[in-house]
Amino acid sequence: MTSYNQTEGENIESDALIYVTSNGIYRALEVNKQLIKLVELRQSKDSDIFILNFELDVPSKPKYKIKGKESIAVVVSSDDSIPKVYALRNDFPLKLSHTNVGYTVRPVDLCIYEEAFHDLILNWSGVKFLNDIKYWLESTALGDLHHEDQPLEPFFSPSGIVIYSDKQPSADLIVQLGKNTYKLYTFDSVRADNKIIGAKRYLVCPLEPKEIQHGIVNTSQNNLVQLSIAMQKIGIDLSSEIRVIIDRVMNNPQSDVNIEMPICFLLRMDVKRDEDLEAESVQQYFFKINETLLNIGLKTEYLSKSPHDNSYVKTDVLQSSLNLERCSSVNVEVLNPHYDFTYANSKSLNDISLKNEKIYSLIGVGALGSQFLNNMVRQGIGKWNVFDHDILLPHNLTRHFSNRYGIGKNKAQYVSHYINNIIYENETIVSAYEENVLVSHEKVKRPLSKSDYIIDVSTSIAVERSLAAKYLKNRKFTAFLNPNGDELVLMSEDNKSSIALDLIEFQYYKELMSSDKLLNHYKFEEEGLIRYARGCRDITSRINQSNLSIFSGLLSKAIQKNISSPEGSIEIWQLYDDFSVNKLDFSLDNWVQIEIEGWSININRKLIHLMSDFRKSKLPNETGGILLGGVDTQHKKIYLVDSILSPRDSVEKRTIYIRGLENVKEEIAKISKLTNDSIGYLGEWHSHPNNCSLDMSSDDIHLFKELIDEARLRGVPTLMLIQGENSFNLYIGNNEF
Repeated sequence: MTSYNQTEGENIESDALIYVTSNGIYRALEVNKQLIKLVELRQSKDSDIFILNFELDVPSKPKYKIKGKESIAVVVSSDDSIPKVYALRNDFPLKLSHTNVGYTVRPVDLCIYEEAFHDLILNWSGVKFLNDIKYWLESTALGDLHHEDQPLEPFFSPSGIVIYSDKQPSADLIVQLGKNTYKLYTFDSVRADNKIIGAKRYLVCPLEPKEIQHGIVNTSQNNLVQLSIAMQKIGIDLSSEIRVIIDRVMNNPQSDVNIEMPICFLLRMDVKRDEDLEAESVQQYFFKINETLLNIGLKTEYLSKSPHDNSYVKTDVLQSSLNLERCSSVNVEVLNPHYDFTYANSKSLNDISLKNEKIYSLIGVGALGSQFLNNMVRQGIGKWNVFDHDILLPHNLTRHFSNRYGIGKNKAQYVSHYINNIIYENETIVSAYEENVLVSHEKVKRPLSKSDYIIDVSTSIAVERSLAAKYLKNRKFTAFLNPNGDELVLMSEDNKSSIALDLIEFQYYKELMSSDKLLNHYKFEEEGLIRYARGCRDITSRINQSNLSIFSGLLSKAIQKNISSPEGSIEIWQLYDDFSVNKLDFSLDNWVQIEIEGWSININRKLIHLMSDFRKSKLPNETGGILLGGVDTQHKKIYLVDSILSPRDSVEKRTIYIRGLENVKEEIAKISKLTNDSIGYLGEWHSHPNNCSLDMSSDDIHLFKELIDEARLRGVPTLMLIQGENSFNLYIGNNEF
């Protein structure tokens, strides 16, 4: 057994052990004394040292030369770290997987665990530790220690990070961004980046790529001498490489590189799991040499100061290599490459298809819109046009995805700038339009019409109606929160936009009227308003930022899901006081559209079935009710969604129907409140008996005249619908405005 510095110490008795961990291991030896024998118990200044013999169950021809009896040292230096485990045999195999890097080749330092000690300590015991060492030795002998599903081990152990992008396959420099963090640049890009003026720079020098079997170098590379030795093992003469670089720099004084610049070697390694297999991973390492080329040249006596001026010259023009043994004081750090945050990388990290390159238009980048956009872009979803004519004000920062540097700036412009700066430079993912889509039609027409999807988060009904009228071929979505900010609504067109947003909007009102779970949807607390300036409309509501975060996440997931489905829908998420979320789903209703005297009248098919079925239930008598819906005078559209069926005090006879008044006012007021004044009285309907004309009778004409006179006072159209056996007739009055 060879003696090593790591295991030297004075012999002691067990009662002199320093650590609790040591005592646990000593007691565990009693349990395993047949297979694990204590040879010596030693102690250095701050370590307890166990010299042990392990009896192992290994095959006669092991894959790796682990013997049936191995001498192992366990060194305990703390109760807060994993004890070190050393193989003491002087011919113990090198280049094994799961061994730790050390300053010397031997003793071989066994890596028993991948986990950190603070995770292991929860189930730590001396018995388990000794059994795990035994397992390591026996599994290594068989070649089974490194499982097939485990990644290949690194050849070098990095201590820092260098950031790079596959969009920049070659680089000239690494530039320090922070402690142990660097980034690759070209000469052109480093001159263009004002953020790194004065930052430390290193010349990148590529080395010849190598192909190796996985494992690790058994010495650390903390200085240039140690790195040179490690490189020799894989066939790289670092001395010659540095000499060539110094010569090139000195022969080209007009270049971007000077002799007082430090260097960083780049090494690519194609790593194989076994010698007879193909390479399965590529590992890149950056070796940052923390000394200038000039000082390395001076230390190795390859360069000296000219006796004639302040320049430096080669001491021997025939010298072919440098004496790197003089460079033990030159510190070396290994940097591990990390991908920069490119858009392709963000897709991969979020498991988003690389083919997801659709164009999205987002209207409204306020509280919900800005946070939703942030979610989508960070996942690598789509290219975006964003539209908002509003400016960012101080009170917006409570819920807006931005910072105070955007105050006074247009929301669309600032959010696009802010989010584009998250992604790799020169990738424009978000394009801003500082426009009101209701006013600047020509400026927004092209980007909107070219979009695969239009998402309206403007909270403006006028915007939604305009989109429905103008962009018939684009699939559209609209989303908003209820006034109290505890319910999120998403309306989604189907993939053919056969049922447009405005029709979905009015179905949404119909669902509010009929669902017991939505009775408080439009409840609004006046005391929840906050006045942030002096204008009569300068108010905002107390919607909690936590709610916005939850709902923006739900909206992001829902939009992705709905885009992948051909169906349209209405979805409402309700956030309860116990933080649970309830979801309501409504499939889309079909509609019938009738053009009458310049108006487009849209009737929900469920209303048609309701009136037809109610008529049948009252035969042979006539019946009827009140037509409920909404009017859009700008687009000359009327939407009929429901009916208050014949009140109890109505007169229903074979040839006459007189609609009663019982609870009618109260019911209309209730519906108006439930729908935020969006649904109201639009006219009357009644039925005619079988085999009768659907033309107006004299009584119908008289009633319709009264309806028109009353509608003129309200400034709205009025309707009369006559329901027959298999069809109906619809009449409009006061339609001139």
